[in-house]
Amino acid sequence: AAWLVSRMVGGRALGAIHDYAVDCYKSIEQETCQSVSWHGCGSLRVATSADHLDWIHHLCDAVQGRGQEAVMLGPKEVADLNPLYDTRAAGVVAGIYTPDDGHVDPAGACLALASGARQMGAEVIRQCRVTGIRQLKNREWAVDTEKGRVIGEHVVNAGGYHARQIGAFSGLDLPIVTLQHHYVVTDDVPEFDDMNHEIPVTRDDYFCGYLRREQKSVLIGIYDKQAPQAVWLEGCPWDSEHELFDPNLDAISPWLENCFQRYPVLTDRGIKRIVNGGITYTPDGAMLLGPAPGHPNYWLACGATVGIAWGPGAGRALAQWIVHGSADISTRAFDPRRFGDWLGAEYARERAIEDYTIRQALP
Repeated sequence: AAWLVSRMVGGRALGAIHDYAVDCYKSIEQETCQSVSWHGCGSLRVATSADHLDWIHHLCDAVQGRGQEAVMLGPKEVADLNPLYDTRAAGVVAGIYTPDDGHVDPAGACLALASGARQMGAEVIRQCRVTGIRQLKNREWAVDTEKGRVIGEHVVNAGGYHARQIGAFSGLDLPIVTLQHHYVVTDDVPEFDDMNHEIPVTRDDYFCGYLRREQKSVLIGIYDKQAPQAVWLEGCPWDSEHELFDPNLDAISPWLENCFQRYPVLTDRGIKRIVNGGITYTPDGAMLLGPAPGHPNYWLACGATVGIAWGPGAGRALAQWIVHGSADISTRAFDPRRFGDWLGAEYARERAIEDYTIRQALP
């Protein structure tokens, strides 16, 4: 993924989670002395039709309603913020800009969060595979690992790609599917040398994705609508750490061509790198956050499609839920108990693919 963090969210609860992530990444470097390489370049979403204009007006009202900054822009202001974008060819009628947004280095962010946890007394054990989880007669949970057993009153499954397999240790069948997602990095763009600001992360439904600056290049993420592929249907390999897949150029080429129409400066640029990695999805696109059905004191924090933006706020909400019995935001949309036993693997896969294909579409 491109490690994007944005306040540009319509839902109130999910918006609060995004807001917390932005605030967290902007402040944690100072708190922990661990760099997260925060780029506060802002986010921009363009509208090219009346229906799309209605949608971004709704987004703007929602963000402002949470007390955050969001600004409606005209075509000229969009062009000023992102001079590479051909607003005339695109037929841009307006845009929404959230200036607090940005992107972060995921490795640095992880290290900073771990460092902050250690400073508050937590113990972090790395390279330690879980081999089993079961509840004891006294209702405590025993977590067996390659480095011994850990016993606690509560257990949280935040296993990412491996969350489904970890859940199976305790008889849980979690509706989580991993789908492939591409982004490409272009050759260097000399036009950046003449700019006095970093272009905002720009989202455009015409090419079903997002675009941002990556050093002297451009990074383009694509949510292709033709053939998103589900992987690891039998489980993510336990030794997988930074697994990547072969690129599917046939799937993303039409959307890249659309992107180049919007950004003529990229037409003659080569592609430096193509990355095809995995993103976890649930059938409705929302994460699993809260108590596992039928498993007292077993909590889920997994199935996140936007982990870098959801992680801090989701962790905070879950901690409040565990300690105080409820969070200060509504977690109903994320409650794992929304899915019943009727939900099978095939249904989960098909619905996850459907959600992926409309991820960047107009509601």
